[in-house]
Amino acid sequence: MICCLSSGNNKHEYIFYSNATHISYVSVDGGESTAILTARSANLGYDEQNYRIWYYDTVAATLHKANLDASGLETVSVPSTFGQFTVDGVNQSIYYLNDNDDTVKSIHYNGNHFPEIAALQGGNEFQDIQIDPYNR
Repeated sequence: MICCLSSGNNKHEYIFYSNATHISYVSVDGGESTAILTARSANLGYDEQNYRIWYYDTVAATLHKANLDASGLETVSVPSTFGQFTVDGVNQSIYYLNDNDDTVKSIHYNGNHFPEIAALQGGNEFQDIQIDPYNR
């Protein structure tokens, strides 16, 4: 996931990534990695409207959002069937694959659930989901 951080008139691009223990970032120009959050095997999402990172801790089964410097950390309630997800910053929604029944569902940033989006065909082979919030 590539994000752009600004400091005054300077903009810097960073690659955010997760491993078995942390969420970290490194400049696209190279250099040392910086760990910003402790999270075990996290799936990442990015809200480009509000410059916030979202992550699902697959071990603890919890969804979180934070500023790119890890401040303002919040937990969002999700169902136990929450799977791979994507962030729609324009509409403040999270779309996710339901692990139990091959459906796409969504929740609002505040955790309120929306109606089911679609039933998918393919027999539980789905690995990821993405959305283009601008070209709908």
